[in-house]
Amino acid sequence: MPTQDALEAILDKIRQARNFDFRNYKRATLRRRIERRMGDRKCRTMHEYEELLDGSPEEYDALISGMFIKVTSFFRDPEAWDALRRTVLPELVKSKEPGSELRVWSVGCATGEETYSAAILLAEAVGNRADAPQVKVFGTDVDEGAIAVARRGIYSQGQLQEVSKERLQRFFVPVPEGWAIRNEVRRSVVFGVNNLVSDAPISRLDLLICRNVFIYLDASLQKRVLSRFHYALRPEGVLFLGKSELIPFAAKLFEAVDLSRRIYRRGDRRGREVVDEDRLAGIIEQEDVSRAARQTREELAALGQFHRDLVNALPTPVIATTVDGGVSCWNAAAARLWRRTESEVVGKRLTALGLPGLPGDLLLEKTAQVRDGKVERRQGEAMLEVDGTETVLSTEVMRLHDAASELVGLLYVVTDVTAVRGLDAELRQTRDERQK
Repeated sequence: MPTQDALEAILDKIRQARNFDFRNYKRATLRRRIERRMGDRKCRTMHEYEELLDGSPEEYDALISGMFIKVTSFFRDPEAWDALRRTVLPELVKSKEPGSELRVWSVGCATGEETYSAAILLAEAVGNRADAPQVKVFGTDVDEGAIAVARRGIYSQGQLQEVSKERLQRFFVPVPEGWAIRNEVRRSVVFGVNNLVSDAPISRLDLLICRNVFIYLDASLQKRVLSRFHYALRPEGVLFLGKSELIPFAAKLFEAVDLSRRIYRRGDRRGREVVDEDRLAGIIEQEDVSRAARQTREELAALGQFHRDLVNALPTPVIATTVDGGVSCWNAAAARLWRRTESEVVGKRLTALGLPGLPGDLLLEKTAQVRDGKVERRQGEAMLEVDGTETVLSTEVMRLHDAASELVGLLYVVTDVTAVRGLDAELRQTRDERQK
């Protein structure tokens, strides 16, 4: 198989297995990342690596993580951050009403350094004013491992080279592993896993930081993502890109505040017209354009709420996940059974929740078989003790498809079979007694 065909086959496998679509990413970059991973796994050809993926589903996670280089640091490109501090943040803080929220999104945040950099600058800009806005900084990345490091918020001395002594003393505390972000900064920051291409954007933003992410995307995908950013920002909201990302389309959507440092502002009429002309609202909402033209957002929201109410009305616990295992639906019965609210579990990997009564072989091997299309559904049983009473749970995992028959996730339906198993035991005992 030619190299290019083998590359496309691997990318298609990733899309099917993990619902991560690399089709609009730059091919030369992807090829280098895959070849690096092939070297780590001692594969001489892409065909060999394809076979490895078929036999080791866990390799997908390592490969996707390796697709992106985690090159980041505090206040990377100090001149650009200083320009943001001097010319942008004072205006944003001044524009906010007392008690209002100042919202920032740090996209592709890797291990969190740039997210905390923004939080530190905003803490300095806001100060101790009684009428200061509430600062909320969201840091997201596709790599769950990197997000775990970011949430921890502990960095070595070497990682803090661009942090001044004054900031180090004010915003960090020494710990055995190095330096930890102080709680007053940490409280303003929320980290989560988000794919900026396929997941809904965080909205009503005053500042959006996306530095050195566009270098991976082709021109078509750059336009789509920039249009999502236009939607996500409030009027007069600011976009902060990386120094290597001079994207012509950005000038059509945003006003240049400091072009040399890639700082833009939403607000010009021309940008809104570009969005309207290209019918990008449908893309932003991840709906077909013709459908978006027929349905209002209120109608879509009502339909979503109807489905939500329907699932919550079911007496049996139901869990839905994305293809890569993140919980996307957690109904009321599941919340009652495991005593965890929807907000506590949605977005987290099902395998990481440690839910008693869900057998490990079902969550791993059997789920992989269903996800990979080897079988349509699988079932497993395990014991769960609730308030001193043993309950036998039977859980069935099955594939979830959309209207186009594309795999969009997995569904877990849990049934209490204690009474049935008790009856089975009684029948077996009766049978054994008769045989005697």
